[in-house]
Amino acid sequence: MQQDLFTRLFKADMVLFNMQAENNTEVLTKLYEHLYQKGYVKESYLLALLEREKKFPTGLATIPFAVAIPHTDSEHVLQPCIVIAKLAHPVMFQEMANESNYVNAHFVFALVLNDSEKQVGMLGTLMGIFSNEKMMERLARADSAQAILQVIQSNLAYAS
Repeated sequence: MQQDLFTRLFKADMVLFNMQAENNTEVLTKLYEHLYQKGYVKESYLLALLEREKKFPTGLATIPFAVAIPHTDSEHVLQPCIVIAKLAHPVMFQEMANESNYVNAHFVFALVLNDSEKQVGMLGTLMGIFSNEKMMERLARADSAQAILQVIQSNLAYAS
């Protein structure tokens, strides 16, 4: 089941490597532009994503590298996937667990799911990666989209 999940949601063309962005709005906008151009989301996705990020921040103070996991309602999604951005420089996101704090996210894993019931399970799967320092260090060292996908695939295989 984990392998099937990997094949369906993680795709090399959805890994954005060394993304340049000044702030989280620019990160989210670039993610939207990529997703929209590839036919994964509706035009309404960007506004919904930005609004949700304001109300429910997605930054996680994971060690050794903070991440953000933006997502929005399934009604804005045409095709499910997870888009991964490895940022060229960390970008501040408001912390999920403590909205008065900010984290400098090195990675963004945007959940683009059209089945809201699977969102919680996917968050749990990703938290398994984010809480594993060795996996996060391997992601940081990854020098290609394929290398990032291999790290994730090895974690999913390990978890199953």
